[in-house]
Amino acid sequence: MQRVLIAILIGVAGSSILPENPYLEFIGIEGDAATVGPINPYPPQNTKIPNIGVNAHASTCRLGSWINANNIDALKTTTKFRYWMTRQCSHDRGLFVIDDKKYSGRTFSCSDMPADWVPGKANPTIDDVFAANSGQTLIEFLNTWVEGVYNTSIIKSGSTCPFTAGYVQYDCGEHSPPYMRVAWGPLLGKKPIRGVNMGGLFVLEPWINQGFYKWDEEVRDQLTLSKKAKGDPALLAKLLNHFKTWYNEADFADMKAKGLNAVRLPVGWWYFAEAAGVTMTNPYVVPTEKITDANHPITQVLGWANKNGIKVLLDLHGAPCSQNGFDNSGNISSQGWQEWGEYWLYTKSCQDAHIKTVKYMSTYIVDVLPGHGIHETVLGLELVNEPWIFLDPSLVRDFYFRAIYEIRKMTTNMEDKAGMDWTYKTLPLVMHDSFRQFIWHDLLKHYPLQNVYMDTHLYHSFNIADVASDTHACAMQKQVIHNYLACVYGQFVRFESCTAVPTLVGEWSLAIDNCMSLLNGIPKGQNTRPDQTPFGQCKHGDIKERHTNPFWVEHIRDFANKQMIAFEQDLGWFFWTFKLDEKANEDPSSYFWSFKQAWGLYFVPPFNATACHEPPYINEAYPTCNEQSNPTPTADVTPYASAPSIPSPPPSPQLKEENEGRWKHLLHKILGDDQARGRRGGSSP
Repeated sequence: MQRVLIAILIGVAGSSILPENPYLEFIGIEGDAATVGPINPYPPQNTKIPNIGVNAHASTCRLGSWINANNIDALKTTTKFRYWMTRQCSHDRGLFVIDDKKYSGRTFSCSDMPADWVPGKANPTIDDVFAANSGQTLIEFLNTWVEGVYNTSIIKSGSTCPFTAGYVQYDCGEHSPPYMRVAWGPLLGKKPIRGVNMGGLFVLEPWINQGFYKWDEEVRDQLTLSKKAKGDPALLAKLLNHFKTWYNEADFADMKAKGLNAVRLPVGWWYFAEAAGVTMTNPYVVPTEKITDANHPITQVLGWANKNGIKVLLDLHGAPCSQNGFDNSGNISSQGWQEWGEYWLYTKSCQDAHIKTVKYMSTYIVDVLPGHGIHETVLGLELVNEPWIFLDPSLVRDFYFRAIYEIRKMTTNMEDKAGMDWTYKTLPLVMHDSFRQFIWHDLLKHYPLQNVYMDTHLYHSFNIADVASDTHACAMQKQVIHNYLACVYGQFVRFESCTAVPTLVGEWSLAIDNCMSLLNGIPKGQNTRPDQTPFGQCKHGDIKERHTNPFWVEHIRDFANKQMIAFEQDLGWFFWTFKLDEKANEDPSSYFWSFKQAWGLYFVPPFNATACHEPPYINEAYPTCNEQSNPTPTADVTPYASAPSIPSPPPSPQLKEENEGRWKHLLHKILGDDQARGRRGGSSP
């Protein structure tokens, strides 16, 4: 296989076998400007097309817009603000430079700030700057300092700026939020997406659909379930009925009542294969209705959404040959986890089938749905969900380029007719970043990406650093740290939106562990990784009690608020998922994964729009994390007592003076782990 691939690449690099490039003519650019990479001759990038996004070195890091001359003088006296701001004193060896001619040739640090910031003081420190200045003058000096620290870093990423826990923000010079400028903006009233995923409906997952079947090694995903159902009439009838009835119109009315405006609808390639002309064998059970029929279950769901004013992002969750080897693709891989998704990426028949599928899905949106009276409902098409993180990202990019090209060159008989929602040239297309948030500015150079957007998935529940905690106290401290990281993740999204393409968060949850039953797949069901084994985090036996404990309820509510407000600074969010089945709801961890289950406990409107401006408030000391070996549910003493009622948060987000010392004690324990998280086995970049 490798020798054949090398031979092909040598031939391509020599350009003798390259076809004429119709795409350059299609977009009206002279062909002699094209540059062709050895792997991506179809279509080439073009150096005459400006880079998308903002050059990372043209971006800035500044104080948050909520910090102003009216509150800075009070804010600077708090231990919390001073602690977080001075954390950057150790960034890049504690040194920074200032892009201003009057400071030319000078290197500064927190022990040697610019002399004109504190007149009459030799070698002023950052504490001197705080003491000597106030109001707008102090804000200007602090902004210059923050920008200097940021610009001193040569390599820029989403983690270069958010080093002050909500007091700074990444800035790329935009004057209106991305959600107001996105192509689907008018469909949402120029508001951010506030949505949920419909997981488990058309792509069944054992942990979501626990009561549907007694999942085991033999039947562990939708592929093996379909094979079983084809020989079992009762199971077949149950599966076909599931497609039609597990969601109903009342669910969409419920979403609307809860203030949601969109859903992300995961589907598999198998539903579109026949209409798309995919020739590979389709082993999956599909509805008896044709995809073009008005009563096809997928079209039925879109009709319910249309009737209730809920918009839909149609998401190809399961690709031919599986893009990631997980049950969420409908096909658990038998390969080792390092190689998941490679068969999809390197096999021509898989790639060709995928392209045919997304082309027909575009036809379904552009031509079929309007014929059923479904208008102004579809936000766009997500080309594939979660390509595995260890795939070659440049080849994943090449797949996206090919898919975009193939869709954009399509035509329709309905083109430009009245009532047309999208054409093939305007249909919003969404790429998933393959859990590699910070590289796409470089990968997407010199290519026309009109109405193309990015999806990133940010979870706190899979990596070892996320979940490990073998005592109650450690779990409590872990929750506090994740509340802080929730706002940091907002800066990751901001960076990706600024330097690549506008970005939405297509999946997130309230979980800080992987304790939900079957979440990591069927035991011995092949899709397991060594970093997803238990580290004590699921042995406390206290998850059910957390739902009535003041500490946990207050912090998890704050965790929800922080994630929502952080993600709404860009295109918005889809929570994973709207609901689980009744069997799955018996698991106390279901509250962290089901929006419907968590509503009224952790999602409690009105939501706090300033959640990332202050840390969470709780009127008790924060715990230390004393680890132990071989934990059991009763091995450690519960450091709190359950309470029958949940206290209300204080009227002001400002922490009371008596809690300042507790915060300082806690924050000194927080590690600088600000890497992005991936879902159901997704890894940090």
